[in-house]
Formats: sequence, C-alpha cells, structure tokens
Amino acid sequence: MKKTLLLLKMGRELRKKMGRDVPFTKFLRRTMRLYSFYRKESIIKHGDLYVLSTFMPPYPGKAFERMVEANKATVEFVKGDAHLPIPVSTYISVTNRCMCHCYYCSNSLNRSGKELSGEEIKRIIEEIQDYGVPVIGFTGGEPLLRNDIVDIISHVDERSSTLLFTTGVGLDEKMAHKLKNAGLFGVVISLDSHVEEEHNASKGCRVFSSAMDAIKNARKAGLYVALNTIPEEKMLHTGKIWEFLEFAASIGVEEVRILDPIPTGRLLGRNIWEDKNIEMLRDVHIKGNKIRRLPKISVLSYIEGEDVTGCGAGGIRHMYVDASGNLHPCDMVPLSFGNILEDGLERCMERMASVFRRPHERCIMRKYWREIEELVKNGEEGEKLREIMDMPEKMPALFEMMG
Repeated sequence: MKKTLLLLKMGRELRKKMGRDVPFTKFLRRTMRLYSFYRKESIIKHGDLYVLSTFMPPYPGKAFERMVEANKATVEFVKGDAHLPIPVSTYISVTNRCMCHCYYCSNSLNRSGKELSGEEIKRIIEEIQDYGVPVIGFTGGEPLLRNDIVDIISHVDERSSTLLFTTGVGLDEKMAHKLKNAGLFGVVISLDSHVEEEHNASKGCRVFSSAMDAIKNARKAGLYVALNTIPEEKMLHTGKIWEFLEFAASIGVEEVRILDPIPTGRLLGRNIWEDKNIEMLRDVHIKGNKIRRLPKISVLSYIEGEDVTGCGAGGIRHMYVDASGNLHPCDMVPLSFGNILEDGLERCMERMASVFRRPHERCIMRKYWREIEELVKNGEEGEKLREIMDMPEKMPALFEMMG
C-alpha cells in the first residue's frame, strides 16, 4: 500500500509536468502503468527521500521534477517532435589518475592526457545543469585524488542530484562529512567481492579495507551508500552472489549496482560474457528485489533491457564527459562527439543526436563491439557510428509507457 501511494504521488508530478489540460483518465492510466513498471522493484527510504535507484534522482525534490521534464523532452525527441533529448544522468570524469588496475575498467587506456582545472569542470557543470540534466555523477580514475573535489561538487545546485564513484581510498570520516556538507547525495563504492583477497585481485591493488572504512564513514555522514559491483562469472554459477548481497545488507549498504564486464578499456574487442550469464544477472535483480532484508538491487543489464528502458547511451538517458572535456555516448563507448569547452554542449549534443535517435534493446557496446573496436583502431570519431548502427524497431517498455 505504501508503495502504491508513493507511486501515485510520483504520478502527480507527471501530471503537473504534462500540463493541466491532460485528462485525468490519461494521468491515471500513466500512473498505474508506472506502478506496474515498478511493482517488482524495492524502494529505499533515505531520510525524507525515496530512492528507486541511483540511476535516477531521489523523490521528492527539484532534481526529480527535472527528471520528469527530461523524460518528456526525450520522448518528444524519439517521436521526432523535438530537436534534442535531455538525458537523466551525465557522469563527469574529473581525473584519469587511479591507484587501481581493474581488468574491466572502461578508463584503463586513458591514464594520461589533459586533466581539466576545477574552473573548467565548473563550466561544464553549469552547461549540463542549464541543459536540464537531473543526475550528475563524478567519476575517474579516482575522483578523491583531486584536492578540489569538494569545491567541484559544491558547484552543483539543487537542480541536480549528485553521486561520487570511488574505490573508497581517501573517504575518511572528515572527507565524508565535507562531501555531505557540499551537497553530495550519495557515494557509489566499488566492491567486487566480500572476500578481501578476491576484491583486491579484481582491483589490482589492496583496497578492500579502504572500501569497508568508506562505507562506514559515508553512513555516519548521512550519505546514501551504494556499491558498484562487477562480479566474476563463478559468483553467479556458484550462488556466491547471494552471499555477497547478504554481506552488503549486514554492513548497511542501501543499494547494490551490478554490472557485467563490458568489452571496453583493456577488454576492447573481447566480449567475454555469454548471454546466459546476462540472463542470470537479470534473475538476480528480479528475485533479489523481492527479499526485503537485502539492499536495493540494480542490475544494469536488466534496467537497460528492452523490457525496461533499453540502452540509453547517446543522451537518450545517459552520457559521459571524459577528463579532457570530450562528450561520449556513455562511460563505456570510447568515441567522442566533440569537446564541450571548445564546441559547447549543445553542438556536441547535436552531433550525438544525429546518431542516437532511439534507445536500443541492449547495450550498444555489447551489440557493436567489433565495429566500435575498428573505429577506435582507425582513430575515427563517434559520428562514424551512424554508418554502422541499425535503428531499433521496437521501443523499450519505459518509452512505450511515457509515449
């Protein structure tokens, strides 16, 4: 009952943004479809806020209201009635520096290159916020290696909810409180296993204890705490993934984001996971969110499947800015559509929107990994994707609901 009432309140936000002239029957129909969409999900209460997942802003708040506006604009774009989409989230890499050497890291080939100044990052933040993006994530590399990270995060106003992606190194109690006071909503801490030796092996450095301390310190500061997990294949087949989720619950984690290794970074050109493993992960999402004692479970391959949102890369639901200011379809796609500081966000978005017209039914890096590898080898830019990508025929469930 509480979930139904909450979703009805969220539905009222939809009606307000759709306009007063929208008939009540249409509003109710959309709201109940929203409930149908989320009835298999767990919803986390964090203070006075409700979190459906870190892939969207918490409810209520200005950022959530802007998400409704962004969704409306993107639906209009997909229908051909708007010039550009507005993504729900944009992640900004603030540094390429990192003490770890994760085998799956999408940024592993970018350890050098220009690192933007704090003022340059603030200019990018202003463009992204003015454009209408409701979730901004700060990533790297390890963003806590920047001594101005608190100042950077404080530059984001209430129009957007903020996340920090970290190994946990540097997130002591003092830093956690500084980040909270700067307006940070949540931290997403990388943890691939609850077994110390396995996690350290995955990361290529000894950071398990730092991750454990970071979780404790973030909770004390009142930050929303999520884990970012890329499990090894054996964790699925042995059932060890459930031990990991029970461990996450025992240490007070509120959400576990589970990703499968994508053929990018050092894995570019190697599609190492079979579809059956992806299906097993999706089952973890569905089954796990029915178990109340577990944290919220957000499996990206489930969320981005055609039964939910589809792959939203390219500004449909997500985009990524690298540590030099270049705009990419997502964190995993190593192709640029221009530099925001040189060309402006809107011009870069126009280039990207000419390629990404609709959400795809699956991760585009999984679908076109061979072709994208070839473009990278040839040093070609993102607009070349237009010659490769097929236009999806079927609209994912979320866009059918909102259309």
